[in-house]
Amino acid sequence: MKRRLWLKISGLLLFVGTAVYIYKNWEVYHNKFKVELDDIDYSQVKLSVESVKTNFKNPIWIVKTENPVIAFRMKFKNEGNRAFSDSKGILSIVTACLDEGAGNRDSAEFKKIIQDNAISLNIYNNDDDIIVDVTCLKKYFELVTNLICDVFVKAHMKKEKIEIAKQGYVAELTQMKFTTQYLADEKLSNILYPEGHPYYFSTEENLKAVSNYTKADIDKAYSIIFNPNDAEITIAGSIDEKTLIDNFNKIHKSISQKQHQFADGSQKADLSKKGAHEHVELNNPQSTVVFALPGILRTAPEKFALRLAVTAFGVPGFNSRLLKNVRDKRGLVYRINARPKDLDLQNCILGTADARPQNIKKVIKAIKEECKEFFEKGITKEELDLFKLHTFANNVLDTTEAILHFVCMCRFDGMKVENINKYLNNFYKLDVEEINAAIKKVFNPDNLVIVDCGKSVDDTNDADIEKETDNEKSN
Repeated sequence: MKRRLWLKISGLLLFVGTAVYIYKNWEVYHNKFKVELDDIDYSQVKLSVESVKTNFKNPIWIVKTENPVIAFRMKFKNEGNRAFSDSKGILSIVTACLDEGAGNRDSAEFKKIIQDNAISLNIYNNDDDIIVDVTCLKKYFELVTNLICDVFVKAHMKKEKIEIAKQGYVAELTQMKFTTQYLADEKLSNILYPEGHPYYFSTEENLKAVSNYTKADIDKAYSIIFNPNDAEITIAGSIDEKTLIDNFNKIHKSISQKQHQFADGSQKADLSKKGAHEHVELNNPQSTVVFALPGILRTAPEKFALRLAVTAFGVPGFNSRLLKNVRDKRGLVYRINARPKDLDLQNCILGTADARPQNIKKVIKAIKEECKEFFEKGITKEELDLFKLHTFANNVLDTTEAILHFVCMCRFDGMKVENINKYLNNFYKLDVEEINAAIKKVFNPDNLVIVDCGKSVDDTNDADIEKETDNEKSN
């Protein structure tokens, strides 16, 4: 008994002594850490980036590294879903069939080559573009070139595979129709992009259209995509210029006959129905809130300031305003975040939160309050420094894939090839006044578009919501 008591007393004394030591030396260690952070120059990255001419209309950007892994992205601009608004969902069926064999290789042989040689070949589409992402070892670059040439023009679009792809697409959409996130997202999308808009999406219309597609419909869509004039190519790895030119000219030759023209479209940032709030009923133990704010044009000088502002407001996995005040302090949600959504025709800020149905009214009120306070007061110098550090930490260029992603992001933002190494300086040089000016342009709470999906709960009136929310904030 005495020994146990002595051990407890010793442990307590050790704990108290450690706490006192940390308290007395905290300022020393804190200042040392701060000095080390201040000494880091985040304004420059050291990449060797060149622009290389090939037979493709747009020059290829190459980032030379010593890594034996090669990664490249071919973005076929303006060939995404909006280019096929009269053939809803058809691109999803086409891209689902592209790994089922091509040229003289059947599906089994094609997939075996990919697997045995550790090649990653991923072809997908979004609203604006079709994207081909490839990662391989340098020694397999020519093999990959041959595979891509066949995939672009000689893919085995077999009737049975098309039917399987159609069934998979229908099954996935049908299943997702019963989730709060999907239903809320679709309703918000329909508010932002109503019928007739290039980004308009309707689950029911897509399901009906996809079910009726014939092999001739799929073949027709496949025959016009991968236009060489639309291609924007970026590559990273240890590869000499001649090898690069020879192989990409070979790819160009395989698709040189594809000359279908897809429209660029003009960009805007304003949102229709600003201030709208709609509810979607679904009997589910969890509810979802999604919300949107207008963005700014990609060419706007404030675009980098807005990126940092959105980081401070709601970036996932960091100490943002929404995460700190709505989830951590008040416990109203399981998850909450906001992020920029940059599209060719329409930029905006999107957010989402998951909560119990009985908390949804309080969550919506809290989101509006956080947006209002952010709009009126902006951020502090301390917050700005912290979120700058977060931005730089997210751009650690330690792999070929990370380097490729970074350069593609620079290219998307309109950087010139000779200015790539100064990209992060666009964030580093920002001050509080510039960030708060961007916040004033975008975060007006009156412009919030909100959709909640879940089970209606009517046992709490608005007066109680006001009282409970005020109590939670004070705590």
